[in-house]
Amino acid sequence: MVWILLSGLVLYAPLQAQRFVSEARMEYAVVPMPAPGQEKVAEAYGNSTFTVWLKGNDMRTDFENPIRKQTVLFKIAEKKVTLLREAGNEKFQWNLEHSEWIKLQEKYRGAQWQEEPDVKEINGYLCRKAIIVLSDSSRIDLFYTRQVQPLNRSFAPLFELVPGIPVSYRLIHEGIPFEFSLQALQTLPVPSAVFDLPAAGIKIIKAPDWEPEN
Repeated sequence: MVWILLSGLVLYAPLQAQRFVSEARMEYAVVPMPAPGQEKVAEAYGNSTFTVWLKGNDMRTDFENPIRKQTVLFKIAEKKVTLLREAGNEKFQWNLEHSEWIKLQEKYRGAQWQEEPDVKEINGYLCRKAIIVLSDSSRIDLFYTRQVQPLNRSFAPLFELVPGIPVSYRLIHEGIPFEFSLQALQTLPVPSAVFDLPAAGIKIIKAPDWEPEN
């Protein structure tokens, strides 16, 4: 099978060849998987999405749900990271040096990659299973594909270990497991405006006066 392209949208079709991309937009659906007793808390995270934008060395991630939107802008060449957060009418901005961002991602340092024998098709992608074991011994199970290779994976320290892109994975946040599944992958050129900072209406907070949660 081959990739089917329609206006830059990559339609799901199994293939074996690798494709390297420097510009892309990846959208994941995020579904909470609460244990008994966690249902009320999990409701606040319903209809969440996680979007990744790649453009050369510039990257952006958006995590959005009914109660909050968080954006992280990465300027790799400048070694700058900007975190934006909206909750209701409140809007905040943190300007972080690369070293400060690395500190916030401390829990991912020393993570170990374990390849598993499982192989299956998910949403048209041929996927392999792997486990990422963090320094605190917690683990992240994921299926990933080698068919699409981003040239820069620095947008997510956790996934720098992945030899491709994650298609399905689970993370635990505030004690609740969340399942992320890739819904769309676009390879049209990403507009530079995607990486522009807000011009006004946002409160700038100097780290570490109020450290953002990662």
